[in-house]
Amino acid sequence: METHIEHNFDGFIMNKIPLFNKLKSTLIIGYHQLAIPDVKPYQEFSVGLDKLGFGKFKLLRLDYVRSYNGSQFVGDGFMFGLQLLSIFD
Repeated sequence: METHIEHNFDGFIMNKIPLFNKLKSTLIIGYHQLAIPDVKPYQEFSVGLDKLGFGKFKLLRLDYVRSYNGSQFVGDGFMFGLQLLSIFD
């Protein structure tokens, strides 16, 4: 079984923090899980910023991710994303 859950706050939190509201970015939190029989479930928790960039070219997304295998910490890191089709909106 796979689970992918993300929530986009769409400026609800970021608009209330001084200096972060100038970025006009959105806060996104996420949870991802992979469960296979007879194996501990793999889980990831993420917090990120979407719509980073300049002017119309807000193409970047930056996430901080922590991963767990069962209840044991595996690792953490950053994930970069690029949305090329968003320039046509």
